[in-house]
Amino acid sequence: MYKITELQFVIRIILSTRIVEVLADALVIKSDKFLVRRIDHLQVLANTNLELPDVVGEICSVQGYDLQNDAATSRIVVCLLFEPTVTVNVSLWDEAASAFRGLLRAGDKSQSVMLVTSVNPKLFGGNLYLNSTQGTRFFFDTTLPEIAEFVSRV
Repeated sequence: MYKITELQFVIRIILSTRIVEVLADALVIKSDKFLVRRIDHLQVLANTNLELPDVVGEICSVQGYDLQNDAATSRIVVCLLFEPTVTVNVSLWDEAASAFRGLLRAGDKSQSVMLVTSVNPKLFGGNLYLNSTQGTRFFFDTTLPEIAEFVSRV
């Protein structure tokens, strides 16, 4: 899977590429780099399939998951508060829904700020929706700069 990014470097793997362990001191590549977009950017990206942005928001509600009965559905809808008056539904499908169910089982995250990666923005009937992809991951760590910035704005 490919993701368009604003980075100045690109790693391409072709047939003649060899991957070998580097024993000497080497440049350290951060394992997590997020490209968080705000609501106005998401609306521009909607239906273009040009980029799978990352988003940060506060969880308003979770639909499609029964906390009492541990029901396993293939779709969970998470309502995220992006700004004081802007909420967007994020549809989590299959593996992403399963991963999110696991996070809910691990503890109550219903009032948490969450960073969601690799979402696909779509416009339906003038409303913005975000759909999970195979690359979608969830982060609740308040020490992440992206989450800390969101918390300081709200």
